[in-house]
Amino acid sequence: MHVVFDGDSGAFNEKAPLIKLPSVAKDGDHHLISALINSSSALFWLKQICFSKRESEEGATDTYFEFAGGKVQQLPVPPAITESLRGKLNGLATHLTVLASEAWEQGNELACLALKQLFKKSGEGYHAWNASLPGQVKPHPEIGASFSSTKDLDKNLSLAHEIREKLRREMIARQDEMDWLVYAAYGLLAEAHPAAASLTADTDLTLERDERPFRLWAQASGDFDKAAALVPASWSATKRKLWRARLETIRDNEHIRRIEQPVYKRRWDEQWKVGNRWECGPAAYAQELIDAFTWWLSEKAEWHLEHKAKGGPIALPDWSAALFKDARIAAAWPVIADAIYQVEKYKFDALDEEKKETRRKPKADDSYTAFERFFRETVLGQSVPNGIPPAKPWNELAERNKWTSAQLKKAQAVRGKLNVPRERFQHVSATEFVWAGK
Repeated sequence: MHVVFDGDSGAFNEKAPLIKLPSVAKDGDHHLISALINSSSALFWLKQICFSKRESEEGATDTYFEFAGGKVQQLPVPPAITESLRGKLNGLATHLTVLASEAWEQGNELACLALKQLFKKSGEGYHAWNASLPGQVKPHPEIGASFSSTKDLDKNLSLAHEIREKLRREMIARQDEMDWLVYAAYGLLAEAHPAAASLTADTDLTLERDERPFRLWAQASGDFDKAAALVPASWSATKRKLWRARLETIRDNEHIRRIEQPVYKRRWDEQWKVGNRWECGPAAYAQELIDAFTWWLSEKAEWHLEHKAKGGPIALPDWSAALFKDARIAAAWPVIADAIYQVEKYKFDALDEEKKETRRKPKADDSYTAFERFFRETVLGQSVPNGIPPAKPWNELAERNKWTSAQLKKAQAVRGKLNVPRERFQHVSATEFVWAGK
């Protein structure tokens, strides 16, 4: 579950319940409500009264819930929070508000560090049109200078990784602090309990996801002494003392021990989808970079087809060669080829030994031939055969026998179930394409 304060009138689908506070509510009130509903305590309560949509043996990662607005509305709100919402401030609610507000700001900063931002350049292709769309954000100042060489892109990519990992550690720490404050708000801990004390910026408010108390407890298989020994010796005395108090609480307080489990805690492991699974870490960054490059290359290809090739038709080999003459595309390709290798190697390493014997081990390939193959897959993934009418049921089109089942299947993959045109290109022959916006 993820609740976010949206002050920009964003559009959400029917699976995102909307919580609207009175018009007199301040931003801090919204952040306070977000802190409560995003807490492990709230998730524990909701999972007791809601049925899962999909059960899995890996309950902490794959069991799927949808929380209806009526169920969320029934969530008990502790007195400290209701008092604050009514204007009677208190330290616990104020601290929760500050932490939630800081995490929200850090989340917004992450949008400026999306790897798509690495490829944007003023005056290039459709940049001006894209920049005019609602919700667009500018690249982070650290990566704002557009690359012109492979070295530049590598540098910007490394900076984006570094800043994002720092923000992630800060957000993990703040979320965990909010969880422990909410325990106190619900009366599972006394506000004066040592475990309910909270970290502040001067005590290094950053955290790796495996450094959280419940992770240490799990690594030690529930042995307190072993868990306490896992607390990093490099931490300040204040932080180590707090972690010891929280481990003692997990040991001694049955209610908190039940909640301090992966199934109720924010996982921080769904960074980007690699294949059919959400992952985090190097493979996720590599796949995000590939997807960002695919988007950028598609933009460049469409702009070239519309403006340089006058809408087409254009032969795929000529199209690919023309794009590779672009210095920025040629400079980016070695970095992308390495990312492709990282993802393929990650998938290969995850196979069991029997399957590995039937697969070819991935190799890095930054040749033009490899780019040509990648470009062909990119174009085909956003193309439909010429002449297939939109807004017609797929079964009706299949009955006409004008198109093969393979053609209709490919078109459906691009246009979706309702046959809505959203392709960039149409292919008029095996190797020739025209612009779909003609």
